[in-house]
Amino acid sequence: VSVKSKQLNWRQFLYFAQMSIFPAHYIGNIDGKTYLDKFQFELIPGSGPYMVDKNGINKGQSITLRRRSDYWGEKERFATGLNNFDAVRVDVIADQGLEFEKFKKGEIDVILVRRAQWWAERFDFDEYKRGIILKRRVFSEYPNGTQGVTFNMRKPPFDDLRIRLAFAYLFDREKYNEKLFYNSYLPIDSYFPGSVYENPNNPKLRFDLNKAQQLLAEAGWTQKNSDGYLVKDGKIFELELPFGDPGQEKYLTVYQEDLKKVGIKINLKQIDQTTSFKLGNERNFNMITFSWTGLRVPNPESSFKSNTADEPNTTNWAGIKDKKIDELCDKYNITFNKDERIKIIREIDSIAISIHPDALAWYLPAQRLAFQNKFGFPKWILPRVDDYLTIPITWYIDPEKLAAYDEAKKDNSKMLPQGELDQKYWVDLKTREEKGEKVTITETNYDK
Repeated sequence: VSVKSKQLNWRQFLYFAQMSIFPAHYIGNIDGKTYLDKFQFELIPGSGPYMVDKNGINKGQSITLRRRSDYWGEKERFATGLNNFDAVRVDVIADQGLEFEKFKKGEIDVILVRRAQWWAERFDFDEYKRGIILKRRVFSEYPNGTQGVTFNMRKPPFDDLRIRLAFAYLFDREKYNEKLFYNSYLPIDSYFPGSVYENPNNPKLRFDLNKAQQLLAEAGWTQKNSDGYLVKDGKIFELELPFGDPGQEKYLTVYQEDLKKVGIKINLKQIDQTTSFKLGNERNFNMITFSWTGLRVPNPESSFKSNTADEPNTTNWAGIKDKKIDELCDKYNITFNKDERIKIIREIDSIAISIHPDALAWYLPAQRLAFQNKFGFPKWILPRVDDYLTIPITWYIDPEKLAAYDEAKKDNSKMLPQGELDQKYWVDLKTREEKGEKVTITETNYDK
């Protein structure tokens, strides 16, 4: 397959390398609608180690992948130690509480624990205490996303930098982390947190009631009514804050109280995730919560370039428009040296942070896993830059662990070894690399 690009952009290599080639006798000469109708619950045959047939799809419930007996790459070096399970079932469970209960019963083998409270409080049960179920916090270089509250800079009051900055000063992340999240997280001070692309010189903005009041006064909000709310031109400072995740209410309520201290009235409105995403994509909000996943290779255009500000259905919800960022985005596209690209992204990061389009929240530089104690896995548990969905590729059933696991399930007196909670293989490796040490990864299944 040969491709010629009409546009000079180093990311074209990345995009084309990730594309798959499908058989023409399945999808040749069909239009998009026909494709969607025909392959909504049917998969095009591919050339990977697993396949999914119609019998493996239980609509709305689960999808089962079965290992091929004729996989062409079975004996290739890159596949050594990988793809060890004969079948992998992915369950569809919308309710995280139900997911956790099914996991406790052994009906699910692995889960990602998304909430700090659950990680700290919900493992006080027999199977965990006896080592039948394990927890691991895996620190790696998996790209962290960003989250927080975004401000619509296209209209008042957030077209004023002073107002945006005041709202950011009142977002008390350290208090949330201490009181609500068991000190599990780190504050986000960059749009590329925890990565080489983060600008280390970004200001570390923290809660400051006095600075917020001063900025509001400079913006003309100096008078308060009898209820203690700021008033200007006969109107009180009142805004609606919609949010899509019920778990956000506990810290947004604290945010609401801190905003009230300076005279701002915030009305919290819980909506479903789909509606929240629709409001953001249509720019139909004053302020709204957001959460974006991280990219291993940054693409600053989608969130920061001016032409994405007023187009619907882009991630530039706040409406960032900056000529310098535009120039840097164009330069980034034609810069083929990675070290130079890192410098460009750091400069974009610095400018974007200075605009204060968001009250940025926090991130966890790790993935929190819980799993049944019957698996073998590499010492690093998860690959360096991938998430927990790679587990079916790199893990395997350990016969000795499985036998001990089955015995412990039958005998309540049996205890299984629990090991260390935190795995920092990749963090330690990076430290050694930065010191100039020669590092060799010996496990063959990392060749993938």
